[in-house]
Amino acid sequence: MPFCCAYQCNNRSEKVFSLFTIPSGKRDIQRKKQWLHNIGRKDFAPTRRTSLCEQALLDRIAQLERLQENTRRKLVTARKRYLKSENEKSCLKKRIRGPFNEDQMRSMERLSTQVRLRLTCGSRGYNFLREYGYPIPVERTLQRHIQHVKFRPGLLTDIVDPLKMKIFNAHSQNYSAHEVVQKHKLPTARVDLAHVKKLVEEDDKSELKIAPHLNSSCVDPKHYDKMKVKFAFSLFHNDTAAGLRLLVDSGKLEKEALTTAWFISKVFRWFRLMTSRTTKLAFSHAVEASYDDDVKCLKDTLDLFSKLEPQRKHPGNQCKLGSL
Repeated sequence: MPFCCAYQCNNRSEKVFSLFTIPSGKRDIQRKKQWLHNIGRKDFAPTRRTSLCEQALLDRIAQLERLQENTRRKLVTARKRYLKSENEKSCLKKRIRGPFNEDQMRSMERLSTQVRLRLTCGSRGYNFLREYGYPIPVERTLQRHIQHVKFRPGLLTDIVDPLKMKIFNAHSQNYSAHEVVQKHKLPTARVDLAHVKKLVEEDDKSELKIAPHLNSSCVDPKHYDKMKVKFAFSLFHNDTAAGLRLLVDSGKLEKEALTTAWFISKVFRWFRLMTSRTTKLAFSHAVEASYDDDVKCLKDTLDLFSKLEPQRKHPGNQCKLGSL
């Protein structure tokens, strides 16, 4: 008589137990694997007549129901924890939005940036940026927003960072020119066109021209001559720098003219590199040492012009640094 094939199960059809045949169709492969797993017999190969009793199926169903109940309880507990965390999160957001809304938070961030900009640029630089069109408030607005800073006797911890920023910026601005002087061992940090005018006067008196490219039109150009490149090229030429050094060696110029000569040589080399038309001056990796030296020269020139402070009779005239 048919009997149950489950592990340690002695139920037969004679004992009024319903027996169920194990699925064996091509569409029931997954169900067949699940049934064999529930039977719990190692290396078991069922046949077409292999059956499983209802008691074994009920035990498995009860086990699945217990697992389902435990899973449901865990999900309920996890959902309670999730809702609790979401409630705490919403409460924190309400507390933050209480004193400050999103617009106020953004305005405070902008205000911090504007105060840093005021400390970095100073009063004149800050007002220049406002006139230029930057969306920044007037200084009185900044003063009104920072008037709550405490200035009582004792250690003023609130202004340590702004004071550090202000001092560091002032230090970097005041000593940038001295860094160039110390690096290149120059006698002064001033470049004066009067030294070149003195060279033109000496050349006019002498039959032997020290700087043949230089003339009075280069140092004192007329309105339309200022736009001509040839006058600027004659002024910033190596012959001009060599002539200044010669006058210094002969005692006709003070040693401060060496700074002017160094600056003219620097600009001349930069101009030759930027306008090179020959294979000799063009950038190439054929000679790595020469290539690295030329790149270093361009970087030094860019750094030099970023630290220049033009001094002219008309404050509105500014050096055109965009050409670099």
